[in-house]
Amino acid sequence: MSGAPLSRPIERLAAIAGLDRAGQALARVTAGRDGTLVAAARGYPLGHPAHPALTDLPIGFWTAAMLLDLVGGRRAAAPAQSLVGWGLVSAVPSIATGVADAPRLGPGKRRVAVVHAASNAVATGAYAASWMLRRRGRHAAGVLTGVGGAAAASIGGYLGGWLALAEEPDGAGRAGSVDPDVVERLAEQVADALGGRQVATAESCTAGRVATALASVSSAVDFFAGSLVGYREDIKRAHLGVGAESVYSEEAAGEMARGACRLFDTAVAVATSGVVGDDPEDGVAPGTVFIATAVDGTVRANRYRYDGTPAERCERARDQALRDLATALAAG
Repeated sequence: MSGAPLSRPIERLAAIAGLDRAGQALARVTAGRDGTLVAAARGYPLGHPAHPALTDLPIGFWTAAMLLDLVGGRRAAAPAQSLVGWGLVSAVPSIATGVADAPRLGPGKRRVAVVHAASNAVATGAYAASWMLRRRGRHAAGVLTGVGGAAAASIGGYLGGWLALAEEPDGAGRAGSVDPDVVERLAEQVADALGGRQVATAESCTAGRVATALASVSSAVDFFAGSLVGYREDIKRAHLGVGAESVYSEEAAGEMARGACRLFDTAVAVATSGVVGDDPEDGVAPGTVFIATAVDGTVRANRYRYDGTPAERCERARDQALRDLATALAAG
């Protein structure tokens, strides 16, 4: 879908670096949190993100209200007001799940997510004003305000569809394709953000790919301390101090990142663990990858799901690990 006529404006939006600060702030709300509520908001019990499905509720309620306004006349004023109200109620979980998903986005998509969130915030505010106007008997003003809300929601929905279905712009097109320039740029971004600190990696499913990317930077000798690549569970537990019940979890990835900091005596580390093969492991679906960063004692862990071949999943996980590390370093 990259390069399609209607996607080009969004791809240009994804290239606006000025949106990075807002995107990082959005991601920090739930970055590194893996409690029950955040896990539910990210859709882990469902096996897929919850946000896209939940957006159907406010959109459906508000669309139905607009149709009643158009064809129902005054007799439909009361049910239309109720529908606007139900849309506002259902917007709450939709917003919460959208914010929870922000840390899992790459930098390009996160920039678009900022505008997506702003559009939906405008839409929600407009519909809240519409509901109040209707409640006070100002039906015509409420309808007009609702039309403005529908316009903002349409923009937000269009951007949301792109976020759900398009590839990350920095990902060089189709899933799993490799662009050496992108990998090099991500690694250099990490090197620049370290600020004199040393970094280590603890890798399982990526099998040293993150370490290779960092070691390829010309100044790697100044910031790259080393890497432990361990596929076996006993290696992770013995050398990285993993105590989580399952090594395929955000908790385990976080412990791997902490363990790498201890093992190599660094302030910064990134860790990967997951199932990149075609068979489930320990109840975890194929393509599921857990990535964690540790920066000055602060650990952030996220869960991702990738399609493609095992090699393609490894490459996408490598790129995401570098992105997550750059984001964590920028967040401080």
